[in-house]
Amino acid sequence: MNRSHGPLLAALLAMLGGCATTEVETFSVVRPDLGDRHFAAVCVTVPDGDLGARREIETRIADALTARGVRALRWTELFFPGESYPDEEIVARLEANGVEAVLSFETTHAWTEEFRVPETATMFVDGYGGGRPWRRLHGFGFATTTVYGGYTVALPRALYESRLVDRESGLALWIATIRAKGQNGADWDAVRRAAADEVVPRLVRDGLLAVGPLAAELSAGPPRTAPATP
Repeated sequence: MNRSHGPLLAALLAMLGGCATTEVETFSVVRPDLGDRHFAAVCVTVPDGDLGARREIETRIADALTARGVRALRWTELFFPGESYPDEEIVARLEANGVEAVLSFETTHAWTEEFRVPETATMFVDGYGGGRPWRRLHGFGFATTTVYGGYTVALPRALYESRLVDRESGLALWIATIRAKGQNGADWDAVRRAAADEVVPRLVRDGLLAVGPLAAELSAGPPRTAPATP
């Protein structure tokens, strides 16, 4: 009897391959007393201990803002991640660079959800020996069993939070939570990127960004000031 695991291997490769997707759900609330305010200069911060991930997501969100005509800076362009700054210095440096609001994005909870794929088997029997059925009586022929499943899939799940904080008052003017579920082999990086990509479109939808001609008019700020050497 021949036991083939080819289909199982193919299924595993498909899950880990280029078909990865991420499902996202976004919920947001705007501060009721915000009024008719639109922001044209935003600093993006992603407080993450992984500097590579931080740089990638800060750049990703900043690029999305820039694409919509909003002047965007990354937090790590203005502040050294290894240094602690007093609140007064943070506000002063943001003001010196023309920043109107700070947009944060961070992971609040992450876990995996496991699914067991049960093992199933199918058998194909050929005992006719090329059209001569009497050969089956003498034990000629073959049987092939194909096995599917029999493994556990762990899928990434995460909850992210994004806030837009006014530089002058220090008040949160907008908050959003993003639920992300990786499917079909999506890894943690793919889940984080998909969640980050939800932030700017939601800000636009909620009317907090000065986009288009209004952004060009409001975003002309002072030249960027590099962080001082600690």
